[in-house]
Amino acid sequence: MTSKLNTERTIALYSSDATVLYKADVFRTLALPKEYTIQFRYDKTHVSPELLKDIESLRNKPAIVIFLSGNDQSIAPEKRQLDRHVIRRCLIRDAFEDETTQLLILILELKDFLKCDLSPILASSSPYFVSDLSLPKASKSSWFERVESIENHFPDTLFFTISEILHSGCAIRPTYDSKRRISLFKLEEERDYTVSCSCYDRKDGSSHLKIDNDSADIYFTNLFRSGVGARRDPRWLPLTTGTLKTRSVPTVLRFSAPSSEEDEGVAEDPNAVNLYFLLIRNKLKVSFLGLLSAAAVFGAILTQFSFKDYQSLLTSA
Repeated sequence: MTSKLNTERTIALYSSDATVLYKADVFRTLALPKEYTIQFRYDKTHVSPELLKDIESLRNKPAIVIFLSGNDQSIAPEKRQLDRHVIRRCLIRDAFEDETTQLLILILELKDFLKCDLSPILASSSPYFVSDLSLPKASKSSWFERVESIENHFPDTLFFTISEILHSGCAIRPTYDSKRRISLFKLEEERDYTVSCSCYDRKDGSSHLKIDNDSADIYFTNLFRSGVGARRDPRWLPLTTGTLKTRSVPTVLRFSAPSSEEDEGVAEDPNAVNLYFLLIRNKLKVSFLGLLSAAAVFGAILTQFSFKDYQSLLTSA
């Protein structure tokens, strides 16, 4: 029956509410900006044997992240009320088996939010958390629509998303660091940037979004610090980079929603999101310094030749 449907082939990547950490993966999949990467980890027993035969072939394949709710480990599997929620498209940037942990590691480049009715294929769906999938006709969705579809499974949670990083009104694309297997935004020194961030607060705006900045080279203003202010609230947060003393500086902004103003340690929010940056020298300044250095070298060479010519004149006289 599935063959008669308008379907597309993709890789299904499930994360469930079986543990807090699995739910955090879904939360971060919602929170991180487009083209940023996130790491998913799977025990090989949860991966389709066909895919395990050639893990490298998973690279650059399209995939979708699906949240599996009702996966309560205290209930017998046959009695669980499971429900599947399509969250987002992604591209598998890297796939490998980690020798230390013996886990399948997938680095996912996040794409558009997606909505799709999976009910037509439930009868033939795979029991694995990573498997091939014939996806029924899907359509582009929005961050808020995807949050609404799962919010009841995240009680007392402040949802937030970092939409993009802007400079002079233009979005900056994240860069993938293949050595560290993370995404980061490259920011030049002595520049003004904007972090586009939106919140959805089920407490009607009384929650607080905390943003930690661990760098002395970034000046950042958290406009959500005193409270979200409304049930749904988009804001554009100013970020300015200082003058660097070295060639580059890695740093991170950590977004979290503490349970209370009095208890704002980084440990109590399992959904905390890290956004990585690499601060680099101003390109114009580097070019100018390069020209100055070249001019200095040329001047030294010219002086040396002039001095030798002068000595030659004295000798001949």
